[in-house]
Amino acid sequence: MKAHPRVVIVGGGFAGTAAASRLARRSVAEVTLLDPKARCEMLPLLPDIAGARLSSAGGGTPHHALAASHGYRYLQQAAIEIDRDAKRVISADGTALPYDFAILAHGARTAYYDNRAAELYARPLRSVADALQARKRVARPAYRRLLVVGGGYTGVELATHLHRLHRLYAQSPPSVGRPQPPSSVILVELADEILGAQEPRMQHFARTHLEALGVEVRTGTSVTDVTPRAAVLSDGTRLDDTVTFWTAGIQVIPPRGAAARTTGPGRLVVDEYLRLGAGLFAAGDAAGFTHGGAPLPPASYLAVQQGIAVAANIARAAAGRPLKPYRPLVHGIIIPVAGGSGCARIHGLPLSGRPAAALHYAATAARAHSRAQRAAIIRDLLRPPLSAPAGQMAAR
Repeated sequence: MKAHPRVVIVGGGFAGTAAASRLARRSVAEVTLLDPKARCEMLPLLPDIAGARLSSAGGGTPHHALAASHGYRYLQQAAIEIDRDAKRVISADGTALPYDFAILAHGARTAYYDNRAAELYARPLRSVADALQARKRVARPAYRRLLVVGGGYTGVELATHLHRLHRLYAQSPPSVGRPQPPSSVILVELADEILGAQEPRMQHFARTHLEALGVEVRTGTSVTDVTPRAAVLSDGTRLDDTVTFWTAGIQVIPPRGAAARTTGPGRLVVDEYLRLGAGLFAAGDAAGFTHGGAPLPPASYLAVQQGIAVAANIARAAAGRPLKPYRPLVHGIIIPVAGGSGCARIHGLPLSGRPAAALHYAATAARAHSRAQRAAIIRDLLRPPLSAPAGQMAAR
């Protein structure tokens, strides 16, 4: 192996940027990172941005700035094919990038489960732009209801933040020409309980909190049709004057030629070294790594761990040393909700209330990709949560 192997990284989320920065800083590889988005975005904070608790300033860092800071090459391109025989990554513009090692860290997309109407008209929450669009929808006088589809942690968190923003509008002094906000928030979940993958204590916390806010929770319910201003539920209920937000799941769509076994949502099944094959690795949401008999959940801190682990193994391989198995350090899970509360289990210990929320934001700020991003997050968190006049929320 040459002294500086060529490493191509597909995807610039938490896993991809962690791997790129680690390899480039140690000067052990010539690194090229591809991502069609211009910014590396902080997905765990999207509900806060949608609810105007945080500004968009803390939502991401430009990829070109990260690349310049750490010393790797960034191309604003999507990867459409992996030629494993020739060891090349083909980008959307037809460029062929030869590699000695490649990392698939392209993340996931919103899963619509063949619901074409939802794909066309429901609003996803996978980018800062999506979060800002959600914020604008709260102010639209055309909508009397906000419908959140999916009772996982993103759906629960989003529902609480949209409700909080609705209350901010409702409580602000009336002004001429200011539209009236929607009158209700509804959360629907196909399973029999929200947060179905979590322990009953968290399920009870979330449901109790949502009901105390006045958010209507409908379990055992799906959405059969969506239009720009209405939705139809599986029990036949038609919700008019409604905007629909879709947080019902994720799907991983790898580039052509990845040729790997996949899990249910399309995550690529990897071995104990996070490998898909010779010279090819996967990390983050794209990787289906089994731990303790179950797939690891898609979590940002685990994505960072995997990016670092893959970078370390590439450095070992380049030096002719044996690879080291990936051993995840699973901290637990935190379910934050609007208003500075939350519920968590961290390393087996239960945590709830403000300490749980404080831990969530502290951990998220620690994973910020730049000092400017971290400063923006901290600045917004120190701002009193009810201080923003309604007329300024859309611009924040």
